Amino acid sequence: MYYAPHLKEKGIYEQQDTLFEQNAAGAFCNLQVIMKALASLILILIVLPGKGIDSGNGIRQFGFLTITARDSLTEDQITFLAKTYSIITLNKYPGVNDRLPVMQEISRLAEKLKSLNPDIQVLCYLNSVIAVPGSPPTNGFLKHPEWALKDTAGKPILIRNLKNYDMRNPVVREYWSESCLEMVSHPSIDGVFVDAIPKFGMRNHPDTRDALTGSNSDALSHGAYELLRQTREVLGPDKLMIFNGIRGDTAGWADGGMKYLDHTSGCLVEHFCAFTTRDPETGRLKKEMVAKDIELIRKASEMGKLVLVKGWPGNWSWLSAGFRELPLSDRKAIGEKHLDFSLAAYLIAAGRNCYFEYSYGYRFDGGIFDHYKLLDRATGQALGAAVRKGYTYTRAYANCTVRLDLENEEAEINWKSK
Repeated sequence: MYYAPHLKEKGIYEQQDTLFEQNAAGAFCNLQVIMKALASLILILIVLPGKGIDSGNGIRQFGFLTITARDSLTEDQITFLAKTYSIITLNKYPGVNDRLPVMQEISRLAEKLKSLNPDIQVLCYLNSVIAVPGSPPTNGFLKHPEWALKDTAGKPILIRNLKNYDMRNPVVREYWSESCLEMVSHPSIDGVFVDAIPKFGMRNHPDTRDALTGSNSDALSHGAYELLRQTREVLGPDKLMIFNGIRGDTAGWADGGMKYLDHTSGCLVEHFCAFTTRDPETGRLKKEMVAKDIELIRKASEMGKLVLVKGWPGNWSWLSAGFRELPLSDRKAIGEKHLDFSLAAYLIAAGRNCYFEYSYGYRFDGGIFDHYKLLDRATGQALGAAVRKGYTYTRAYANCTVRLDLENEEAEINWKSK
């Protein structure tokens, strides 16, 4: 049986495949065939029965924190992170005033978090597309201009004015995977968050669709899949690997990105009821796409995968006009106003191995330190799957009932009195 020791206390383990025992006298009697099949086993993480959507003390949450050179965490903030989040991804943008290398600083923060909460799962951030300055794979990558992704005219494709890995190249994939292994080798790092898979996996992604077409696009999608497969082989079964992410945009990929779950521990749903799931002109929800997101979350959860769902305060984010200039108290008030709808949508979709984040960005001032009392309330066990009629959903929990109307963008969470 394959299992992750550092997840044992969390009730998460990797599913044992008994197919080989059942067929030892038949199709898999040849030892060589058995060994080949074992090498290609798909790792599936499942949660033991009894684990609810909430922790018993509120909604189970994950966090994403990007730290820049000007940011300095207080002891109170570190304690808040450790006590609030079950899973956290740490990212560090390097700067000229940095005292420590990126991974050394991340691993030290991870140690502090685990000293306060031994059960917290800490992931380091790694972009699968963009060669982010200061990221461990970038320095070696920049020494090899032939490793950069180029358009059909042979010019490097730039995203945010930065070069990109050509994941069609097996040498680049091997280098990236080995760099990932080095990043997660610290005992306080439980795994890796692999960002940006949709940029290569989706045909219509705005960052790559104009430069890559036809066979080049297909080859990149395959390269992204192979990258995750190779990285799983390098990391082994004990490290978490969460990728960003699945999306209900079936025009970009027919399966919503579900194939990338084959070799990963789980996924992020990053634009839940925001960004790509809203009309850019009116801000209205694309109800069909949100409904597809809900379906994908349910399917991934039923597969036993970890599903991280990032909620947003309506159409507000750090990109909204004037939002950055607002005082933190006003940002928090906007968050309070929209939380009911975002949480209701999550509760309609969520399974036992899902985690929720609610904020308006990713950086230090993006809302990761905001505390919402509503998220402290325990829903109790779900009393069944959501019931859908058109674009209206209802679902019952032990401690509340939830109603979601995507057509009119309305929601209710009715809590039972104690």
